[in-house]
Amino acid sequence: MTIPSLPLLLLVVACFPVLALGALLRSSLGLGLLLAALPLLSLSRRLFPDGSVLFPSLESLAVLVVCICVVFRKLGNARFRENSPGTPGVSAFVKVALAVFLLAGVASSLTSEDPQLSLRIVFCGGIVPLLVFWLATQIERNSTDVRHILFGFLALALQTGVYAALTFTQRQAVMPGERELYAWMYSEANPVKLFVVPSVAVSVIVPAIPLSVWYWQYHRAHDARANRISDAVVCLLVIAGVALATVLSLSRGSWLGIGVALLGCVPLLLRRARARNLTLLAGAGLLLYFSGVFDLARSAFSFRLAAGQGLQSTAVRHANLLLVMQSIPRHLLAGVGLGQYPAVYGEFPGALASLMPPLWFAHNLVLTLVPEIGLVGAVAFTSVLAHGIAEGVRRSGLRSGDAAETAWAWLRYALSVGVVSYLAIALTAGAHLITYLDVQGPGSTHFMSTGLIVVFLLLGSVTALARVERRDAVPEPAEQNDGHESSICNV
Repeated sequence: MTIPSLPLLLLVVACFPVLALGALLRSSLGLGLLLAALPLLSLSRRLFPDGSVLFPSLESLAVLVVCICVVFRKLGNARFRENSPGTPGVSAFVKVALAVFLLAGVASSLTSEDPQLSLRIVFCGGIVPLLVFWLATQIERNSTDVRHILFGFLALALQTGVYAALTFTQRQAVMPGERELYAWMYSEANPVKLFVVPSVAVSVIVPAIPLSVWYWQYHRAHDARANRISDAVVCLLVIAGVALATVLSLSRGSWLGIGVALLGCVPLLLRRARARNLTLLAGAGLLLYFSGVFDLARSAFSFRLAAGQGLQSTAVRHANLLLVMQSIPRHLLAGVGLGQYPAVYGEFPGALASLMPPLWFAHNLVLTLVPEIGLVGAVAFTSVLAHGIAEGVRRSGLRSGDAAETAWAWLRYALSVGVVSYLAIALTAGAHLITYLDVQGPGSTHFMSTGLIVVFLLLGSVTALARVERRDAVPEPAEQNDGHESSICNV
């Protein structure tokens, strides 16, 4: 291990007791600290020499530590051991869909040519995100839990933006030649240094946009001492950090994802439109314009969209999507195994995609899963995401009522926008259950699932908040309140 890695090693070592202590104190605190630690845990791959990996990855180990500590704390809590009547949890539909997804993944892995590779992906990209989902369903609708989750997302986005800004002077977003551009894009780009793949890097932080806008617009409804100016500054810093990382990623799908996130924030802004809010937004736009950020973005967009290799990449991906559709009749219940998408080329040697440069996945999360775990498993996975989005939007703030209740409803909406923004990237730029697979040597792959850790945390939070709303009509005894406030208004 080199001397420059020593500070990183010390930070990583210190991270785990901090996560454990936070989870022992409160589930939401453990999750918030986990979010804030994701950039550090991802960078820790630099600690290992080329060719050596740690399995499970540090991200997976961090999730396990938080989960074990939460279970340990709850085992000593009488409320956890009791079955509270009239307290619905995760819906039966979601439980069945998740079970079908995992069973399809395991069955396809065991019958694949490389069961070890597939089962590792099942663990890191399936079981670990589901553990995060369960942890998120444990949060309560109160100021403390929500603040922990929100601040975790804000810290995640700000770290990524600051890292991109600090290293921006060392690299250029637009290279003089196309070859140099792509070499930079996939090895030296600022977000890539943190999260390995440009689209994954942006999908991890883009949900912070709707959450920061919610924090700006509705924090005062929950805390009379809140300062709208300071909340607005935090919101704008987060958006600026995410925007900078997105521009520098040079990923067209990531640009689409941030566009979806910003568009999804319009109802949040219009719901509580104020002249000073609009003035502040206009001032931020002028600042970005005169600082040259818009010029940088315009140059990067025009170059990336006009690049010949970019058009070729689009053609290859389109051919693979057609190949996936062609493979559906062969893979209804089981597939070729997770991480083994190239095996589909051998099944259809005459397909256009089989004659093009091979891909390790179809650059579409859902369609990649179809030949890898079967159509039924892919549909089950998709239905969990769709159910979470529908739950958040259906119970959103598109209705009048008490200010605090309206704020809670809009929080669920903001969480759902984060999931939709992730899907916009995962279905276009592409994503897999794990961040990246080294097809030249799968044994050298760092099996990380940073994107799904974030999105299943969002889904679990939507589930928890919707569950609390459904049981509001059933008052809990005072002793079951666990000493925490029941409303964010009590901060």
